[in-house]
Amino acid sequence: MMKRIFEETRNCVRTEKGTTDVFWTDRGVRQGCPLSPILFSIFLDDLEENWTRWNIGGSRIGKWKIYCLKFADDVAIFAENVEGLQAMINDLERYVKSSKLIVNVNKSKIVVFRRGVVGQGMSNSGLMSSCSR
Repeated sequence: MMKRIFEETRNCVRTEKGTTDVFWTDRGVRQGCPLSPILFSIFLDDLEENWTRWNIGGSRIGKWKIYCLKFADDVAIFAENVEGLQAMINDLERYVKSSKLIVNVNKSKIVVFRRGVVGQGMSNSGLMSSCSR
């Protein structure tokens, strides 16, 4: 049943001026659907399990090690150093390719936080990603 819901859907967008023409979508989760964030989170659980199992990246907060935070269809990944972050990005790329997902690199950012340093962030930090634009 779930597959059928997301297989191929007719869509239109409601605007101030009315609705757009109908268009079809055949991939991704539906915008605004209450199931979408849940399905996204479930789908990415394998990736987070890989990072935990192989101790790739992550950041210690007290007794916890946090690898990522997921919200709706967004994910924030955490690492304590460039090498850990690069390993996570490499694993994310492998996962995306094998799962036939698409990462919108135009909406992706890298923010670097360092203890005692304010204003360092929003750069690519030389990290390499071969995700297509």
